[in-house]
Amino acid sequence: MKKKILALVICFCLSLSIFTGCTLFQKDTLRYNNQVVAKVGNQTITREEVVNMYYTYYYNYYYYIYGYSEDELMSLVYDSLVTRKVILEEAKQIIQLKNSEVNELWEQVYENMQDTLDSKVKTMLENDGYDEESDLYKEYFPEEESSTKYIYKLYELETLPKPDYTNFNPNDVELSASNNVLPKEEDYTKDYMLKAYKEWVTELIQSARLAGKSTNVTDVLQAELDRQYKVFEESKYIEKYQEYIEGQNLSIGNETEAAKLVLEKYEMLLTADQQTYGLLGNYETTMNGTDNDNLVLYHNPNSQGYFQVQHILVSFTAEQKKVLESMDGYDEDKDAIYREEYLQKLEEFMNDLISSENGIMYRENYDDEETYKEISAQDSTVTFANLQAELDALVNALKTGGSYVDYAQGFNELMYKYSADPGLITEDSLSQFTGYYVPLDSEENGAWIKEFADASRDLYTNSYENGFADGRYYTMVATSNGVHIIMITGEVQKGNLVDFSGIENDNSAKIQALQNTFISLREDKSVYDYLYELVLADQQETFFNTYMGKKVEELEKNGTIVYYYKSYDEIMG
Repeated sequence: MKKKILALVICFCLSLSIFTGCTLFQKDTLRYNNQVVAKVGNQTITREEVVNMYYTYYYNYYYYIYGYSEDELMSLVYDSLVTRKVILEEAKQIIQLKNSEVNELWEQVYENMQDTLDSKVKTMLENDGYDEESDLYKEYFPEEESSTKYIYKLYELETLPKPDYTNFNPNDVELSASNNVLPKEEDYTKDYMLKAYKEWVTELIQSARLAGKSTNVTDVLQAELDRQYKVFEESKYIEKYQEYIEGQNLSIGNETEAAKLVLEKYEMLLTADQQTYGLLGNYETTMNGTDNDNLVLYHNPNSQGYFQVQHILVSFTAEQKKVLESMDGYDEDKDAIYREEYLQKLEEFMNDLISSENGIMYRENYDDEETYKEISAQDSTVTFANLQAELDALVNALKTGGSYVDYAQGFNELMYKYSADPGLITEDSLSQFTGYYVPLDSEENGAWIKEFADASRDLYTNSYENGFADGRYYTMVATSNGVHIIMITGEVQKGNLVDFSGIENDNSAKIQALQNTFISLREDKSVYDYLYELVLADQQETFFNTYMGKKVEELEKNGTIVYYYKSYDEIMG
């Protein structure tokens, strides 16, 4: 349990310093907070970091730490902070950030500064009686976000000194001139945004004054830029270090040992699922949601029943979406006449999109993580006809003797290439394999728009269950989001996902059953494969925690890590 808390906070702790804003301290308080309580090499840990982390644990992870004493909790805090510093030291020795990654970090800095100003503007507007429906509020925060944010209007084109690159590659992406530049007050044209900017700068200046630092506006803003960049940079180093650890060729051991661990993992997860999903409400909530990334190993026998679909979403234009949202029939509960008009408009827009020579959004190099790139519809020469031709080629191959597995895998590639649904193209999302669950009950739509659920049920009932006798392997339907191309990826058998009946005492047969049960009709990932990856991740975590534990112990012995204050009373008293 301790290790899991540690892993959570390693990623969480420094993010606090970005979003909590600039706290104004009295001089004594500032001196107290800046007092060094521990050192890790040349890095220091201040009393403020420890206190903030202590209360983060206390308020956010109390369910993990129930029964811990104050000193035990303080020990967890030190474990987190010290380990983070050690990871950063090690990461910087083995990882070199690309210039393009540095550019992305600076973009994050400016986006965060913009978020700070936006938050202040919203507070000011609300305090003056303007709600989200008011014209003035919409002027500052339009529904369609402007391509030019205020923060970029606020900056001159004269760049600040760039970070000191080592091993700089001139062929890498250059930092753009719109990043890394200083605010220019007179460029603001909106009063509330200008007030927010002045308030923010005033806070920075006041904090700098109390800290005994330069209060020159340029110096203050540069210091804040550097502070925020450091936070994002450290998080990036830790992210890449975790990828480095995961990239090590760790194995679970021999085949027999791996099978034993996989079976133990399955039985543990199955027991947890049975306890959780034995309650129908819990089960229905999970199945009707869109954000579950865990394979469901137990399906409640008393449920309405589900099947699985995958889809490719081709979006309507912003103008078309506005038209749909303005119609009375946009609300499913409106009178039938309004709804009918709305559905007719959906059909019209779908036919327009299908027949149009206008480009649709697609991704180049979608199978290459390093060069993954989105192409907007405006820049695209690919039309809906191109997508449909690729899809029909898959169907023709299937009808002439191909396998449904090949068809499903080909559909998945098209989903990555064309779909505008971010939930399906998230790399670590299980739904990319299983698809989304749709309820069989025609009166229940789960998380789905009615038209989507109805079209999915029609394909399942009238095509899939009849062995695709009608030759229809996919269907198309329009919703307020665009045109969905839907296929079936699986059906749900109630009870345990893997059937162990008759082999309860035969572990070899159980392993074979796990290997022969696939998580979708794509059949390239069995339940065994899924569990093996989970076990491997556990092994990597164990390896990482063991390695880090030994590393910290070694650095403590040689004096690289020094604690000046460590107990609860010393820090808080």
